[in-house]
Amino acid sequence: MLNSFINFASNLITRVKAESISSQFSAVEWQADENNTDMLEILKQVQSIMLYVAGGLAVLAIVYAALQYATAGGDEAKIGTAKKTLTYAILGVVLIMVFYLILLFAMKIIPGYKP
Repeated sequence: MLNSFINFASNLITRVKAESISSQFSAVEWQADENNTDMLEILKQVQSIMLYVAGGLAVLAIVYAALQYATAGGDEAKIGTAKKTLTYAILGVVLIMVFYLILLFAMKIIPGYKP
């Protein structure tokens, strides 16, 4: 059930954002000078969108794991599944933070970056 939800969410996000992001990228011409504000604005928008989507999905996964645990009824197999789901959700949150930091670092090395 979680896999189908994740597939649904990723397909929905891909359809909604792919067109708007691709149109923004096609409108920008990369120039290697000190005035890369267009590219930086796109990176900031992509960063913001991805952070909200990933954070929302992580919260949903944690809630789903809690529901699995609450409805396990003492069944060790269901409790184990709930614990695995919670572990993967927390790992996802950690990865979100790591990728966020990598993107911040990448944006800072581009000339013209202003936080």
